[in-house]
Amino acid sequence: MRLILLHVPKTAGATVRAVARRHYTSGQNIHIRPAFGRSDDTSDEREWLAQHTTSRERSRCRLVSGHFRWGIDQFLPGDSEYAVCLRPPDERIVSMYRWLSESRSPRSRKWAAGGFDRFLASGLADIENGATRILAGCSDVADEPVRRAVTASDYRLAAERLACCPIVGVYDDLPGFVGRLADRYHWGDVSLVLPKVHVAKTRRPKMSQAAFHTIETHNEFDWMLYEQAVRSAASV
Repeated sequence: MRLILLHVPKTAGATVRAVARRHYTSGQNIHIRPAFGRSDDTSDEREWLAQHTTSRERSRCRLVSGHFRWGIDQFLPGDSEYAVCLRPPDERIVSMYRWLSESRSPRSRKWAAGGFDRFLASGLADIENGATRILAGCSDVADEPVRRAVTASDYRLAAERLACCPIVGVYDDLPGFVGRLADRYHWGDVSLVLPKVHVAKTRRPKMSQAAFHTIETHNEFDWMLYEQAVRSAASV
């Protein structure tokens, strides 16, 4: 069974991937980068796979990781299943701001220019129900401008897909998430002292009550998905 680590940005996906890759040979894993396949003018994940992998590599891979939308399994032969880790939207968005402000990419830094309140008003897709967009397979994701608001139908689809994941984790219990992955995919002994990867160095911005209200109102579906993830992780 192929494991697809669906990495919602700023949910410690790089840390989980670092652990997972130790248990697969280089020919058995595919890491899609940069986010959502936008490299070499590729427009989506399917085009990225076609340009950067061979049919043999796609057939042999047992681990797929990176930033991509739900649905990439359609472009890979054989059986796949997803694993997802979620984080409270307010914490994830603060972490996103800090990470973008430190980025070496001008495209990324421009979103964080002008301070945190301006960042919240930027119209960045990833900070307006970004996890729901990814799970629902919306076209406007990650560091793209919002094209349309997430709908209740998008949320229901995202919730159904999250419920189908055999392993769901939450950021506050990464060792538990990694431990369940290790059990299911027979990784053997795994150290649950996890490496720290892609940690922002800038100081955490102060969040006003108005800023928190903005995050809440723009992420109502992500909050519900996170609460679903908490229940799923707790039920194991």
